[in-house]
Amino acid sequence: GEFGAAEEGAAPPHPPRSGTNGTCKADNQVTSAQTPNHRSSIALAPGCGPCHGSAMTQDHRPVAGAHAPVVLWIAALCALPEAIFTLAETPLLGLEGLRRTAIVHGAFWPGLLRDWGALYPGQQALMFVSYAFLHGGFLHLLFNMLMVLHLGREAVARLGQWGFVLLYLVTAAGGAAGFALLSASPGPMVGASGAVFGLFGAMQYWDLQRRRASRASLAPFWQLMAGLVLMNIVLLVMLGGMLAWQAHLGGYVAGFGMAWWVTPTPRHRFRGFG
Repeated sequence: GEFGAAEEGAAPPHPPRSGTNGTCKADNQVTSAQTPNHRSSIALAPGCGPCHGSAMTQDHRPVAGAHAPVVLWIAALCALPEAIFTLAETPLLGLEGLRRTAIVHGAFWPGLLRDWGALYPGQQALMFVSYAFLHGGFLHLLFNMLMVLHLGREAVARLGQWGFVLLYLVTAAGGAAGFALLSASPGPMVGASGAVFGLFGAMQYWDLQRRRASRASLAPFWQLMAGLVLMNIVLLVMLGGMLAWQAHLGGYVAGFGMAWWVTPTPRHRFRGFG
């Protein structure tokens, strides 16, 4: 698809200033496209309230077994649009413009925080989370949802199901904020990697918390952090700058910060939503 482009023959609803090229960035690798107004690409990635939770009787560690329903619902809500777009783009239906329309209305557009006009009331606020439910293709979606399923178990164990939803939304918004603050691109961004890196941030905080409590070595914590940084640097170079690392950073900071705020000790579990 031509990410961020309007229907064929019409001007984009959020045109960049004259002489600039928009960059449509997302988390994971699928394809790249060129439109008259926006250079679009997909890049590869790894994929709260003031009250504290009540004390628990044991440390919370990653939980094996079935995924919590809320994690599956988040994955399904992300998969549904992609399934519709993929079917719409088949020769039988030939509705290639459906994905473009969704991205125009639901992607994160930095220009809407400056001088661009919104297409509907509340778009400037809604786009901080709606972009995380849209993807650039099946492989893009698949990688992000595998990471959500993998990382979701401990998040639900520590935060509960509604707490997990809050974590997903807060870290998605953190990713959007990071992109808005650190990226100079006027083009759109889609994909769940802001939330994925937010889950990484929360997991790393809980790992750090346990290691400090048990006086264990912090080397694995720093090794994982260094690995995440190195991966982003390598991909940024390989993809010629077409990587939304700003969203990764913003999501990670939001996830780490939320975990610190609502689970201040290894024996705390967030109960703000029952």
